Amino acid sequence: PGRVRRYACNAVFETDAGPAATVQAILDTCNGVLVFSAGKYRMYVGAYRAPTGPTLTAEYLRADPMFRPHPGRTQRFNIARGTYMEPKQDWQMVDLGEQAISAAIVAEDGEIVQPLTLPAVTNGAQAQRLARIAMMTARSATPLILRCNFAAFTWRLYDVVDLDLPEVGASGPFLITGYKYVDIADGGGIDLTMVPHLASDYSWDAATMERLVEAVPTPNWSYPAPAATGMGVLFTDT
Repeated sequence: PGRVRRYACNAVFETDAGPAATVQAILDTCNGVLVFSAGKYRMYVGAYRAPTGPTLTAEYLRADPMFRPHPGRTQRFNIARGTYMEPKQDWQMVDLGEQAISAAIVAEDGEIVQPLTLPAVTNGAQAQRLARIAMMTARSATPLILRCNFAAFTWRLYDVVDLDLPEVGASGPFLITGYKYVDIADGGGIDLTMVPHLASDYSWDAATMERLVEAVPTPNWSYPAPAATGMGVLFTDT
């Protein structure tokens, strides 16, 4: 009982492990990501962030959006299992306790398991929370590719943007996970890959951890087609 730090890194790293492996072990303790943008490395931990900058509307688009209907089956896992290092058991790796979404297991016709190894985590509650957040954010990560004009320069990689695109059913906070400059010869602009950024994915309440698959909002590409215009009827004798 009592309060537990949301994220903490407790480990000794060998010098021969290599920078990439060491950095990844640290990132694993906080659902973090390290990105290189505008000449600097920036680290983002697994937490909800409010949108920044103006609202992204259709005025920022230079071409139609591209949308994937849902994450791949291996991406939207419904059970997270793994291990962490437990000080009370002589610093051995022990099971963190299964995290599962029972409604998703039924809806997806079986278990889809993702294993996690957290050698730099020494608290069971933190390990369980990390597993839960990894599962929820993966399930929400339905990619939306927006082919924007140069006005999108106002944002950078891993910014959170408020979307208002009723044409494709996309609204609310979205996280920029991909950023590509397009040369003027090819149309000119910025291609942004974005996924929903939901505050509920980062919440943690042991009494209400269970969430339904239907609770994860995703854009709806099935919007009504515009009415046909400029058509006529031609009658001919046969």
